[in-house]
Amino acid sequence: MSRILDSDPQLRGRFLTAVAGGRSSAISLARSYLVTGDQRLALVLDADMTDLEKVAAEQALVADLLEGMAVPERFIVLMVVPEVEALLFFDRGFAETVFAHKFSDSEWAAAQQSPKLELGRLIHGQPTRTINLSRVERLLDKVDMRPLVATEFATQLREFLLHEPLHAAKVGK
Repeated sequence: MSRILDSDPQLRGRFLTAVAGGRSSAISLARSYLVTGDQRLALVLDADMTDLEKVAAEQALVADLLEGMAVPERFIVLMVVPEVEALLFFDRGFAETVFAHKFSDSEWAAAQQSPKLELGRLIHGQPTRTINLSRVERLLDKVDMRPLVATEFATQLREFLLHEPLHAAKVGK
């Protein structure tokens, strides 16, 4: 995530990132940030599903959990379908450049269905959900990130982060 944001000069230095582990930990950390500070917060989660109606319902549920800690203008909940690693596979040409690998149709279908497993296969030579992030970062160091920054996901995140900081009062339920 940091790599996407750092590639935009307008965003450089305007954000902090934290990795919280699973969904519950991420929501808990987000709630803590919202209740103890006055900074804006973007919570990015794996959707863990592809049904867009269910994703929207889950996104609304998570937003409801955060609204008890802060006014909705202070945060955004973004869910990546089916998981964050899908961002690396948003475009076949981009992915082929990143991984220096020509995807067969079946490999590309696998990357769309289970991006984390496909990323593990590309990085470690076998499907795995445990990814060495430093290897991914080294690959991303070698590519032009502008196509990824132009995605709908990155655009939503960028627009949220570029808003002027709010100094809203905390609210509670």
